[in-house]
Amino acid sequence: MKPIHDLLPYLCAEQSNRWANGDHVPVEEFVSQFQELKEDTSSLLDLIYHEIYLREIHQEPIDLEMFSKRFPYLRSDIALMFEVHQLVDTGNLEVSDELPTNSEIDEFPDPVADVLRVLSETYPFSELPRNVQESIAGQSIYRVFDAGEYLVRQGDISDSLLIIKSGEVEIRLNHSETEVEVIGYCSVNNVIGEIGIFTNSTRSADAVAIGEAVALEVPLALYEQMNRDFPATSSMIANQVSERIGGHDIDILTNKSLEGYRIIKRLGRGSMGVVYLSERVSDGKRYALKMLRHDILCNQKACQRFTQESEILRDLDHPLILKTYQAFHAMATMFLVMDYCEGVSLRKWMDTSEHLEIDIIKHVAAQLMDALLYAHDCGIIHRDVKPSNVMINESYQVTLMDFGLARSSVNPSLTHTGELLGSPRYMAIEQFTGGDVGPKADYYALGCLIYEMLTGAALFDSHDLIGMLTQRMQWSMPEKDVIFPELDNEVYDFLRSCLEADKERRLADYDKETLIALSESWRLNQIV
Repeated sequence: MKPIHDLLPYLCAEQSNRWANGDHVPVEEFVSQFQELKEDTSSLLDLIYHEIYLREIHQEPIDLEMFSKRFPYLRSDIALMFEVHQLVDTGNLEVSDELPTNSEIDEFPDPVADVLRVLSETYPFSELPRNVQESIAGQSIYRVFDAGEYLVRQGDISDSLLIIKSGEVEIRLNHSETEVEVIGYCSVNNVIGEIGIFTNSTRSADAVAIGEAVALEVPLALYEQMNRDFPATSSMIANQVSERIGGHDIDILTNKSLEGYRIIKRLGRGSMGVVYLSERVSDGKRYALKMLRHDILCNQKACQRFTQESEILRDLDHPLILKTYQAFHAMATMFLVMDYCEGVSLRKWMDTSEHLEIDIIKHVAAQLMDALLYAHDCGIIHRDVKPSNVMINESYQVTLMDFGLARSSVNPSLTHTGELLGSPRYMAIEQFTGGDVGPKADYYALGCLIYEMLTGAALFDSHDLIGMLTQRMQWSMPEKDVIFPELDNEVYDFLRSCLEADKERRLADYDKETLIALSESWRLNQIV
């Protein structure tokens, strides 16, 4: 675990994001998650000051007595903080984003005023308090690059950030001495060099001027000072890094080797991670690398769930469950090494198939039953069974993936009653309402998936949570022929039992042996 002062930028980022979404989380919530804050007065005061800053932005009351009652042992420090706060411009964003007026320009030399203008128009610098912008403006310099000149070179030391003031820049990835690939372009108000700075690595690609280009150079030392003065800076940079790593099939990680695995291309991107196709350098065998996205590094539970997925999958050994072999840290984030599955997601397969034969639907359902029976025997509840978490190949063999939300006796603290975790469209009532979730919730999701394969439409189609909950409460099982022409009783009865809203009645007539027999009878062939 990183020291708490290293995690402070991420905590500020999470606090900012949650306030922006209407969840005005107090400092105490972070103290309850990170006990080290109680021992690190400096970091705790930084976090308190960040809440004061957010309260001003969101026009919430800022009261010394309120904070003093919440943190009585820091009363004198907080009082001093309030005095300083009244004297210093705290960076109200509406003010910070404005261009300097004539009177403001007169206070600075013209070059500094011009730099302020560039900063106020460039994210994430536009989000910084005005006094921090002024500090950057007074210490940064402009650099002019001729056509074809390198702003940065791949492999060089990352010693600065560059903000493009004018011109256009081509981003090139060097795969070898003779193979160069253009992966993007940057223009006015784009930032260059943030990946190397944030991940503490060398330059990830070449940046070459197309015609004359002018860029503002922010030295590494100034960036580090900016982080100390305004910790949320790192989270903003993390958002930028997340957009550029994993946003396209080919990106700056392509052809790079991490822990003995050479990345070939991106396979997919989800809410928590990015999945890359890679090959092991030692023998050329292909694997999938799942990378935790940089923009959610501040979320402690997300990081724990990412690690838990590795722990769970390393203990599972089943031909229909994606195997994970190791976890490692690189590029300032975490990676999982997993089996590479040929084929497409069940989501894509369903969307591109005009009509699914009943025998194929039963075969797919049988395999998922088999995988769930095994996982449940191991004490694992998947909790997020849905089409995008299932792969299917040309032989109709499926692979169940993404155990990031799974609950295990390994670490039950990550899932509490009252939490809404999973995909609402496939959630059982007890999971949707934050109740106790058991194996039957996975079968409810399986029922939703089977229904969707049979009908070609999702069982619940509302676009908001309240609407989906209402649909569940009002839903009743249609007749067989309405769901699928000539649907046999065995499938219909199993589907109806899976979709029982009452978890006590759900699968009431199906014990483990019955489910095993059903799975075996529905399989077209035995997958080994």
